[in-house]
Amino acid sequence: MKPALVALGSLTLALWLTGCGESATPKIDVLLGGGVGRAFAPVSALARYVELAGEPDRLTVVLASYEVGCDHFDAPKEGELFVSVTVQAPPGIGLKPGDYPWPGSVEALQAAEGPLALPFVRLAKEGRALPGGGLMKLELLEPVTHGQVRGALLFQDSSDGGAPTVRLAGPFSARICRAVLDPTRRQNQP
Repeated sequence: MKPALVALGSLTLALWLTGCGESATPKIDVLLGGGVGRAFAPVSALARYVELAGEPDRLTVVLASYEVGCDHFDAPKEGELFVSVTVQAPPGIGLKPGDYPWPGSVEALQAAEGPLALPFVRLAKEGRALPGGGLMKLELLEPVTHGQVRGALLFQDSSDGGAPTVRLAGPFSARICRAVLDPTRRQNQP
């Protein structure tokens, strides 16, 4: 594992441990360069899961500092943050607990032969895809409506020895509000 990811994981654990006494909801640390940085406890934490025969499996986790719904997008107002991370696995591979890296481009995501993550942060008037670096660690995935998704965001730009200019880090827990399941995968299950 890269030293930057180990340091980021240690920082995330320290942030999470120090935040436990202050709030029951762990905070997400967002640093977008140019002095834009903030930690927030998600007011909304939801996920959508889609698996269709012959298509990539997708899990989208949404964390927002304001109320959002499952079926529509409400742009954040001034001072609010909207974070989404879409994890995608090519057909036949499937999603399960594990590490999902972000290589830094949508083209890499589309051409990938293995599972990847796409992090995105929206501020009041602009959206930002993060530069490559880091990953989503998925610890639990219950791929059904109202199932739980739990893990950690460990995204950070790859700076050699210097302080990161972009970071999206922290533990998360969300409920799946919409699940589209491939019935052919379920026919032999009880």
